[in-house]
Parts: sequence; C-alpha cells; structure tokens
Amino acid sequence: MMEEIKLKKTDISIILRGLEALYVAYGINKKDYERLFRKLKKQGAGE
Repeated sequence: MMEEIKLKKTDISIILRGLEALYVAYGINKKDYERLFRKLKKQGAGE
C-alpha cells in the first residue's frame, strides 16, 4: 500500500500526529503502532 509513496517531512509529521490520535482514541496495539512509526521514520530518513 505504501511502497512507493514519496513523503515530505511535513507529511510524515501530520501522519504521525494522526496515528497518535488514533492510538489514543482506539487503543491500537502498541506493537503495530511502533512498527508503523519505524517504517515512516525510515522512509522519511531515506530522502
């Protein structure tokens, strides 16, 4: 789903804020949240 999407740093921070809100609101499994977070950070650092 997210394999070839190029994201800007601002996009990543917006997405992370959204994920954080979802995590708080719905109690998403912390492991899934951290895996997504690492994936996004890796993608952001790879620019």
